[in-house]
Amino acid sequence: RRRLEGFHGRVEASIIGEVWPHLGNADRWVRWAARTALEHQPLAGWEQRALAEVVPLPRLEALMAMARKGGVCPTHRGDGHDVDTGLRDKLVEALLAMDTGKLDAECRMDGITLAERLGAMPRLVPAGVAVGIQPSVAALVDVVAGYVEQGYRRVKLKIEPGWDIDLLRAVRAEFPHIELTVDANSAYTLDMVDTLRAIDEFDLHYIEQPLHWDDMVEHARLATMLRTPICLDETLTSPARVRDALDMQACSVVNIKVGRVGGLQAVRDIHDLCVSRG
Repeated sequence: RRRLEGFHGRVEASIIGEVWPHLGNADRWVRWAARTALEHQPLAGWEQRALAEVVPLPRLEALMAMARKGGVCPTHRGDGHDVDTGLRDKLVEALLAMDTGKLDAECRMDGITLAERLGAMPRLVPAGVAVGIQPSVAALVDVVAGYVEQGYRRVKLKIEPGWDIDLLRAVRAEFPHIELTVDANSAYTLDMVDTLRAIDEFDLHYIEQPLHWDDMVEHARLATMLRTPICLDETLTSPARVRDALDMQACSVVNIKVGRVGGLQAVRDIHDLCVSRG
């Protein structure tokens, strides 16, 4: 890692070949050091190699480097910024082309399940469903009733300011014993804390992503104001971000997307971290 960090800030064509093998290192910090060194090199010198990479982990790291090198985060774009749609399309195409069936084939050859390959313990998990915003509260209750009749035991409701307390009251009255959660998709701000506190009365399993996706500090503040546990989703883009969120007590539940956090190994790292934190 230290040797790779020595390449940071240097622009030399030979560095690309030096760092590339380390994009697939099992240590995420070594991968970070390699990717950062790569990002300091002109994109033209390694773009085609990134798009041609076939090994999943280094491919994801290289594509992430391409996105960081050639794009600007939507949150930080100035007015009139032109999105490089050509680069965007290349990245999307490369991600979609990843051979996600390769791992399945390897598991079949070894006669094991993907869960066994990842070290999972076999157990039954109650099925859940997410329900979007409906035309009316009555319509929402009907939709939830249909899912409960199908056997779903966990229900997540999308909420936003003005579409929250009344619907929760109606759904909880109709279904007092289901595991109920809500997903706010960053729709609230900290000055709406009175509304968020009112949600406490509905005995929710958690409230997901109530505040801005990139603001762990305010989520940590909000967590001290609510009884309902906070779940983070869009905020969590890597094992390091999960560790930071747990250290700050910004959440007590994590929602992990395999593609967003960097692949199955990253998911396993996050799982192990959460288990170690209880």
